[in-house]
Amino acid sequence: MNYKDPSTQTPVRVLLVDDETSILEQGKIFLKKEQEELNIDTAASPEGGLEMLEEHDYDAIVSDYQMPQMDGLEFLEVVRNERDNDIPFIIFTGKGREEVAMDALNLGADRYLQKGGSPKPQYGVLAKAIVQEVRHHRAERERDLARKEWQKTFDALPDIVSLISPDFEFLRINERGARALGMEKEEIIGKKCYEIVHNQDAPIDACPCEKVLETGEADVGEEFEENGRHYIAAAAPVVDENGEVEAFAHTVKDITERVRAEEEKRKALKDKERIMNTVPDVVYQLDEEGQIVEWNDELVEVSGYSPQELEGKHAIDFFPDQQSEKISNAIETAFQEGFACIEVDLKTKSGEKIPYSFTATPIKDEEGKPIGLTGVGRNISERKESEECEEL
Repeated sequence: MNYKDPSTQTPVRVLLVDDETSILEQGKIFLKKEQEELNIDTAASPEGGLEMLEEHDYDAIVSDYQMPQMDGLEFLEVVRNERDNDIPFIIFTGKGREEVAMDALNLGADRYLQKGGSPKPQYGVLAKAIVQEVRHHRAERERDLARKEWQKTFDALPDIVSLISPDFEFLRINERGARALGMEKEEIIGKKCYEIVHNQDAPIDACPCEKVLETGEADVGEEFEENGRHYIAAAAPVVDENGEVEAFAHTVKDITERVRAEEEKRKALKDKERIMNTVPDVVYQLDEEGQIVEWNDELVEVSGYSPQELEGKHAIDFFPDQQSEKISNAIETAFQEGFACIEVDLKTKSGEKIPYSFTATPIKDEEGKPIGLTGVGRNISERKESEECEEL
């Protein structure tokens, strides 16, 4: 029965090297019969085999041991060391000894098989060995490629990412993490994270790994500062097949720029608030619907409403009912024409009416679209009294 390997669907190209042409022809025929995916090329000497390796890509090499000029072990040594080729290499010989087999395996041979006897069974064994070794080599190559791709991705991450054991020892760390610590990866692996990161002899209070160990769930730690920069750490459990925590996936994000931006924003808001409250007039801001969203202390003092009561009020709520249409028209004019100015009576919480002059100017977003109004309200009681006196 032919040996069929379900995992080997693509052709397997094999280089068969032997100084006996009859063995080459026999091997080519029987190997193909045993495993139809095998495509066999032959070389009558190791020197010829090396030339063919220069010209073609092979999945495996099968070589005799005892040959003139260069034997199978010397051929193997050249392939492994000088050509840096790690494809499966099988020594297939009828004249070997135990010490030769040991030398072959030590030099990097994958198998050492004895030939002799009936062709069909011996080539059946050889075909099976070739397919198994090629399958194993391909799987290793794919795993190696996957590891390299994973490592590239791991090292490309902008955050500090590491794998930490339940004993708080570094198992892995990416390039960003090594740079942040100013150390080589080899110097970090195996060290306690709290010792080299925080210079402590135990986990810090905000350590997310310790929280994960207690709860078994992912945790985001508190923000912390190191060397003038701000960070936030998080950890998630890595569990085994029994659900036990075997490691922590630990990330540290540098949030310095965000913290600085928030500080600048807070400072700008404080500066704005300070300026608004320095102005002796009412300063306000409305949204697109005409609801008040920002104001200064003067409005609180004049209107009698607390800041909590002012929230959500519409501009119309601050004026007598008979002036509602005038207020609405002024808001519409400000949005459409870019400015409005009216004289109305500001109605306080107690019901008192105070003459005021209000201006309104649109607030626009980055695209120039109006998103609200801002303006100033000035108490004109003295001017009104003066005008009344002049009329008298």
